Amino acid sequence: MTDAAFEDFIPEDSLFDLLWQGLEKIEAGVDPTVVANIFEIQILPKFGVTPNFKSCAICGNTQGNFDYSMQYAGVLCEQHFHMDERRLHWSRRASYFIRMFSQIPYAKLGTVSLGQQTKSELRHALDMLYEEYVGIHLKSHHFISQMESFINPLDDKQEKTYDNS
Repeated sequence: MTDAAFEDFIPEDSLFDLLWQGLEKIEAGVDPTVVANIFEIQILPKFGVTPNFKSCAICGNTQGNFDYSMQYAGVLCEQHFHMDERRLHWSRRASYFIRMFSQIPYAKLGTVSLGQQTKSELRHALDMLYEEYVGIHLKSHHFISQMESFINPLDDKQEKTYDNS
């Protein structure tokens, strides 16, 4: 995705810095999925896409529950859900985290613990945004999505015995 956001032979210091900070957060033990989600949201402008995640696209409200509207290229507060019958119907948690991830610098990122359901909802929401606005379908992205469903025996903290006979 980073490679797709770079233009050939044009320095992109801010994008490189964002990538480097994300890698440092992963090295420091922050959930790689969270770091990747933040990166994906924050590089959207590099693709010419600047959705409004900060406030309701209709009234400017910044508090409450939100959903995303492709029609308005931004979030809608509950009072304006009726303005777009085709809004994306993000879960409250997915909407909350996308809004937060769009604004938080890595330097201020603390511990974020997301359940698998929320991670899946975020993945789906981000995929919808990228499909609609960016139009790139990266093979590596598909591979990484598949990897999340693999079971890693090394992740289990309890020692197991294996019979090799």
